[in-house]
Amino acid sequence: MQQNLQLNIIPFSAPVQEAEFAFYTSKKDGYCPIHKDDLNGAIEGIIDESELHYGNWLYTDFAPAKENAILISINHLPLVNFFPFNLLIKRFLQLISSL
Repeated sequence: MQQNLQLNIIPFSAPVQEAEFAFYTSKKDGYCPIHKDDLNGAIEGIIDESELHYGNWLYTDFAPAKENAILISINHLPLVNFFPFNLLIKRFLQLISSL
């Protein structure tokens, strides 16, 4: 029996290479933890590492800045672990379920 497998590869180019994101130093429900090393030095000179949760973590919900936000401009193309797709999918599902 012959079997065929077809892969659909969709090339993707990010419309924006660099964007500003709101980060927080304290852990919050529903926020995504981002390790400081995953930001490739983007926090240097902006925030002291002693302010980070356990000295290593920042938190974001990828939404517009709220109170006590630290705005950091990130070039996200080289950052493999930056976007947690499960959080983005959850937000999308919440958005369409409210329609």
